[in-house]
Amino acid sequence: MIAPEIRAFMRVYELGGISQAARELSLSKSVVSARLGELEHAVGAKLFKRTTRKLNPTPIADSFYRNCVTIEAQAEAAWNEVKNHGGEIGGPISITAPNALLERKVAPMIGALMKTYPDLKPTLIIDDLRRDLREENIDLAITVGELEDSDLKCVRLGEFHNVLCGSEEYLSAKGVDHSPADVASLDFITAQWRLGIAAHTLKRAGGDELVIRPATTRVANSIPTMLTLTKLGAGVSILPDFLIEHELQEGSIIKLFPDYDLPATPVYAVHPYGNLAPANVRRCIDELRKMQLSRTSGSDRQVDGSAQA
Repeated sequence: MIAPEIRAFMRVYELGGISQAARELSLSKSVVSARLGELEHAVGAKLFKRTTRKLNPTPIADSFYRNCVTIEAQAEAAWNEVKNHGGEIGGPISITAPNALLERKVAPMIGALMKTYPDLKPTLIIDDLRRDLREENIDLAITVGELEDSDLKCVRLGEFHNVLCGSEEYLSAKGVDHSPADVASLDFITAQWRLGIAAHTLKRAGGDELVIRPATTRVANSIPTMLTLTKLGAGVSILPDFLIEHELQEGSIIKLFPDYDLPATPVYAVHPYGNLAPANVRRCIDELRKMQLSRTSGSDRQVDGSAQA
């Protein structure tokens, strides 16, 4: 992997003539001759003494050739090292993801991957906001929601549904006969980044819609914190279905309006490497695509507009 002028010089030196070098390089004699002339002009020295029969290298050409052999070997070694590294799984990788996804999906995936590739050295960064991957030298981001236009490479991993829910204890105390209007009277736990959202629209399979306008009374800047507050009966909240699967199944958390769903939320893997992602990044994405982000069906104990106290 060296300059074409130097490669032409080395073949001429080794083979003793332009014609032979041209055949070796699959080039025309004129091209090889031109490259040789360009190199002599660049170094400011004559590299060959030309006779009618052959080219004789000058003393400076002998020294130059020996250095070129060393450079060619070093370039080849460097090329192979980088090429092989791109195909090996190991070494550092930095991944950022929202709190809930990192805890429930990304960290378990990385833990399992490290058993197969013990040389993998991950740095896991919790952040519910999107970070500048290039500026912060981050290899991979797991992003929730639709993406803005950018030159980053993105791979869709799946989707999940958020669930309007509350604890069994809290909803029992409030009474379970809730209409959309009644939701406004409940304590609402929201994420800090959702404070500007005044209304949420839920849809049923047949196309019917419910619009709820909860009044925020508790705020948290992480989804797991919202889950803790919800389980403790601090109010109702909107939480991702993959985070509350167990609670819904055991009935400690109840889904309001079970026939209605909030819009699906897409999940993407994003990286700054274009089509040349390192092996670490490619393998992590492959494993992340196996994540089960399917929505939960909820528990048998659910609250809708027709439920009886």
